[in-house]
Amino acid sequence: MFLMEGEGEGEVLYRTVQWDDSLLHSTGRTPAGPLFSIECLQGAVRQLHLPHCEITSGKGFDSLSVAHVTGDSVEVLQPVRVTYSHAVVDITDLSLWGLVSSYFSSSVEGQVLLFHKPQLRKPTLNVHLLPVNVPVTEVEREQRDCKYIQIPSNCPLTCGETYKLCCDSAEKNKIQPLVEKFRREYGPNYHPTFQVFLEASTEDVEIRLLKRGDEEVWTRQVPLRDTVLVGGLEVRAVEQLRSVRCNGGLEVRAVEQLRSGVSLWKKCQSLLLKVSWTGSCIRK
Repeated sequence: MFLMEGEGEGEVLYRTVQWDDSLLHSTGRTPAGPLFSIECLQGAVRQLHLPHCEITSGKGFDSLSVAHVTGDSVEVLQPVRVTYSHAVVDITDLSLWGLVSSYFSSSVEGQVLLFHKPQLRKPTLNVHLLPVNVPVTEVEREQRDCKYIQIPSNCPLTCGETYKLCCDSAEKNKIQPLVEKFRREYGPNYHPTFQVFLEASTEDVEIRLLKRGDEEVWTRQVPLRDTVLVGGLEVRAVEQLRSVRCNGGLEVRAVEQLRSGVSLWKKCQSLLLKVSWTGSCIRK
């Protein structure tokens, strides 16, 4: 959750942009969170609260700094304070701001994000393992034809640790890859860590995340609805099948049209988020 403090009343536009690794190389630091591009139309922003994912124990907080990127230069500043969830920095101008780190602690506050892609024959469930300070909206924007499943997602994750995903009815619901290492990712691309191929009739599934030694670190019962996206609307698959059946078989053209249905509301999502403040913290 990105926060800011300001004076007076005004409007702020902000979005996330891609880090330039070549600029950070000379500082000896690496990204520790998204890079925010901030514009203030009126009023003045005086302080930023940048979300981090460091575990409170250990030396993770000591490594955090704030990078201010302007053009081809980067300035590294020390935060005013670091809370359990944010690093706070005083600012005098805007442009690009983000968290960087001189080293990473092994364990971080993570999140398991689920995106369901309804299809007639083989629905899929995309599973993302990400640091908790990656905005869900950033990941959701890349998941075309997929529905974000709101479910408790918090899960401590260890950088470099090998994880395995399991689900019930494993003989019917296939998972790829079998194992994968967790890495910090801050875009611009957010590819699924795991992908589950579900039986078409699956209405719910239990997902379990295991780390090395088959130690269970996260488990959830995931509700799924037997729907497909048609022109951006969810339609029950069994009803849609009836509408395209022809002499006991499926019309291939109709099936392809169903698969290409795109949610219109996602196309209308803006990359810029608008917020207003009256001298207090603003929440995303």
